[in-house]
Amino acid sequence: AETDMSIEQGCRTIEGKQSLLGPMEDLALAPSVFFYDKSNETLVYATNPDAPQYPAGLVKLMTALIISQKGNMDDMVTVKQETIEACYGSYGIDLQAGEVMSMHDLMYAILLEGANLATIVAVDHVCDDTDAFIAEMNAYAKELGCTGTNFTNLYGFHDDQQVTTARDMAKILNAVCDDPIVWEAFSTYAYRTSATNMADERRLYNPSFIFNKNLGSNHYDARVTGCKIGETVDGARNIVATAGNDNMDLIGVILGSTSEITP
Repeated sequence: AETDMSIEQGCRTIEGKQSLLGPMEDLALAPSVFFYDKSNETLVYATNPDAPQYPAGLVKLMTALIISQKGNMDDMVTVKQETIEACYGSYGIDLQAGEVMSMHDLMYAILLEGANLATIVAVDHVCDDTDAFIAEMNAYAKELGCTGTNFTNLYGFHDDQQVTTARDMAKILNAVCDDPIVWEAFSTYAYRTSATNMADERRLYNPSFIFNKNLGSNHYDARVTGCKIGETVDGARNIVATAGNDNMDLIGVILGSTSEITP
């Protein structure tokens, strides 16, 4: 009800300082948490929502948003040898020099597999200056109202200066929900790319046990509509997810968590 004290104290809007479900408390395994109901603009629960944390692979959400704004998903992109050499790490799908893949498939590789090389290939196609692209990421974060976020690279490689907050990641996830191109990939748990000139179709999977029902985990929850996870250099876990039912359209962010659960 509108007369509820927690609402009167400011849990309405994503900037709310008082969460609907009681006082903000530290959680043993999750130092930063933010849950927001998009359907009625209510801060449902939070703990240390504005504390700086390392985003790890969650950086790719912002990268994908800028790619969506600048690119055409129907474009066919040729992988360059120099792009392969510039990629840090081979996480995600393997691409070969001279291989041609659609921007649409690259977007799925970025968000389902967290593919570093696919990320750089897509960014190189829409912007010939990586520093300028990262500047656009930071500018858009500020436009979304993020006050504790700074991006220094495209895909989440650790940098002490690359930080975010749970509240800021909720704002970025809110933008993902409103971007049809990024949302389509974010809300998919399994996907097959088209065959290319150098490879057969690839099967891509979201690795989240709460979202991908094909993983056969007892943690799967059919209410979850999208998810992305990341792991920091010191082994902490990050997760952003969306979930819903007839009454709620929930955005959830957990940063810096340690895990005591096995599949």
